[in-house]
Amino acid sequence: KVINDGEVTAVAGGQMVGEGCLFGISLGSSEGSGYVDADGNLTGWINENAYNPFDINPEGAVNVWSPHRGDASMYLGQRAATRLAKKGGVDLPEDMMPDHPNMNCASHVHHAQCLKKIQAAMKDPTTEPQARKIYESIGVYMGYAVAQYCEYLDIKNVLILGRVTTGLGCAQRLSSSQWAFVFPARWPIG
Repeated sequence: KVINDGEVTAVAGGQMVGEGCLFGISLGSSEGSGYVDADGNLTGWINENAYNPFDINPEGAVNVWSPHRGDASMYLGQRAATRLAKKGGVDLPEDMMPDHPNMNCASHVHHAQCLKKIQAAMKDPTTEPQARKIYESIGVYMGYAVAQYCEYLDIKNVLILGRVTTGLGCAQRLSSSQWAFVFPARWPIG
C-alpha cells in the first residue's frame, strides 16, 4: 500500500532505473519520502521524513505542525524555498515575508503563491543569479539529508520530484551532482 507522494516517487523511481534501494523524495508542500528495498518493494513502515530532526541549531526554523525546531520540512520542499525567498532577492509582498503570519500557519496557499514568484525570478536574467541560490541552498540541504538517511537505509539511487523541482533550471540545481562535492566517498564523480 502506497501512503504518501514520496512512496509513489520511490516506486516510480525503482521501476524507472530497474533496481531497488531507491529513495524517493517529493518536494511539494513539505518533504514526502519513500524507500524501496533491494527487491523493489516498499518497506511497510512509514517513510515520512518531513518531521525528522535536520537542523539541531536551537534557533532553527520553526514548523507550525511540529513542536520542534529544525525539522526537515523547513529545509526541503516548498516551505524551504519560501523561507529563503527574501534572501534570494525575490520581490515579495508583505504577506509573503518569512515572519508574516500567513507564512507561519498550516495553510499551503501562500507558500504556493510565493513559489510561483521564485520560479518567475528564475526566468528573469536580472534576478536569476540571486534566486538560483535558493535552489542551490536546498540542493546542499538535500545532500546532507540524503547522507543522514543513508545512516539507516541502503540508498543506491535517489529520485526527486515535486513542485519545488519544476521551473527553469530548478531540478538541475537540486541534482545529486552537487552532493558529490559534499560527500565524495558516497557519490564519486566519474
